Amino acid sequence: MMKKQEEKEREEWKRKIKEAENDKETQEEIKRQQREWEEEKKRQMREREEEERKRKEKHEKQLREKQEELENKRKKFEREREEEKQMMEEEREKLKRERKDKEREHEEKIKEMKTHMSSCRAREKMRKWKEKTRDEERQMEKRRDGRK
Repeated sequence: MMKKQEEKEREEWKRKIKEAENDKETQEEIKRQQREWEEEKKRQMREREEEERKRKEKHEKQLREKQEELENKRKKFEREREEEKQMMEEEREKLKRERKDKEREHEEKIKEMKTHMSSCRAREKMRKWKEKTRDEERQMEKRRDGRK
C-alpha cells in the first residue's frame, strides 16, 4: 500500500516537472523538492528497517531466553527425577538389607532354640539316666540287703 502511494507521489513530481518545462527556475525548484522528498523517503525507509531489525533482535533475544528457561526447567526436572530414582533405589536396598537382617536374626534364633532344645533333651536324658542309675543302685542295695 505504501509503495503505491509513493509511486503516485513520484508520478505527481514528474508531472509537475513536465508542467514547469518552460520555466527552468520553477523546474529546478521542483527537482530540488523532489530530491528532498526522495531523501526523506529513504530516511524513513532506513528508520523502518532499523526498527524492524531491533524488533527482530528483541524477539530473538526473548526466544533465546525462553529456550534457556525451558532448558533449565528440563535439566532441573531431570535432576529431580534422577534424585528421586536414586532415593527409591536406596530405599529398596535398605529394605532388602533389613529383610536379610531379620531373616538372619530369625535363623539365629531358630538355631539357638534348637541348641537349647538339644541341650534340654540332653539334660533330660542325663537326668533320666541318673535317675535310672540311682534306681538300679537302690534295687541292687535292696537285693544285697535282702541276701543278708
